[in-house]
Amino acid sequence: MNSELLNSHNGRIDDGTRIGDAILPPALPFVDQEQIQTRNLSAQAILLTRSAKGGIAERVAKILGAQPGRMILEQFPNSETRIEILESVRNRHAFVVAESGAPVNERFMETLLLVQALKLADAARITVFLPYFPYSRQDRKADTRPPISAKLVTDTLKIAGANQIVTVDLHATQVEGFFDGPFENLSGLGQIVAPLIASEGGNLIVVSPDAGGAKRAELFARSVEKLSGTFTPLVVMSKCRPAPDTPPQVTLSVGPELLQGRTCILVDDMIDTGGSIVAAATALKEKGAARVVVCATHAVFSNNAEERMRHALTSEGKRAIDQIFITDTLPLANGPSELTRVISVAPLLAEAIHRLDQPMGTLRELKERTDLGVALPA
Repeated sequence: MNSELLNSHNGRIDDGTRIGDAILPPALPFVDQEQIQTRNLSAQAILLTRSAKGGIAERVAKILGAQPGRMILEQFPNSETRIEILESVRNRHAFVVAESGAPVNERFMETLLLVQALKLADAARITVFLPYFPYSRQDRKADTRPPISAKLVTDTLKIAGANQIVTVDLHATQVEGFFDGPFENLSGLGQIVAPLIASEGGNLIVVSPDAGGAKRAELFARSVEKLSGTFTPLVVMSKCRPAPDTPPQVTLSVGPELLQGRTCILVDDMIDTGGSIVAAATALKEKGAARVVVCATHAVFSNNAEERMRHALTSEGKRAIDQIFITDTLPLANGPSELTRVISVAPLLAEAIHRLDQPMGTLRELKERTDLGVALPA
């Protein structure tokens, strides 16, 4: 039996195939203790997770000063998953920090089983943190017979026993209405604004690669204005695909006089294959932009997306993308690099857990905060 024990006894958080020997460092390397306030969970709360070492859940646990609850996670020979919680959760508020990276279906099934295990073990309340919400792009019926997969995700979480869902930058905010209970959508893009200004200055142009992301880009531009004190124009590009599985075609509604010599910030909620981002960045550079910086929350990075963006060139042989800012809602296979700067939203999630652990805790204020992200070292 391929066994995996998630054990926090004596300061250990496990990962890998069997992870009982991994020791937490005395302090997370990315945390400036002057910036991030350590929080403590109450005795009536418990944190549970399955996450690789160095992942967002481990960072959240460190900030909270919490040892994740001990549990067994293993696969039977027929690939079915077995979960067993190894400590009492009765009448406690259980916070599940779920990993939604590949393989998506397997990770989501583990989350469902863990939530039901908590329900059957008589947890008083179960709050599920999904930093990246799986199936969020399948939020409606685009044709006659497809499923509304995002609704199925919320329905199954509710049936399993989840009382509340907290996520980061939903692809479509209508998903919040699919869940029969509290659903909080926090801003990961907001945590990128301060590091972006520190790196690129304040004289920026914010660009949405398509009309669907215009509202998201507008909120980002207003945050840049607020922190930099400089007017930040917003440009919305038009995108279409001539046929499925073909590169998108993008057009700009502004002339080169606005972009000439400026730094353009491409804003999106996620980067999947990178095709749309490359097309948009190339168009901006060919219209005169001096630099193109991409800001996105979720680094899905399918089909060698990072390499595709790294080597993307304009017709004149210039680099199309100069820098990418992303968050750690999904694990990055290669970590930060000279191209990708990773902003951890672990402080944001830790603050959310801390507030929900309070008798009258609320997350309303967190939706406006832009100071709960920390750059991970390259």
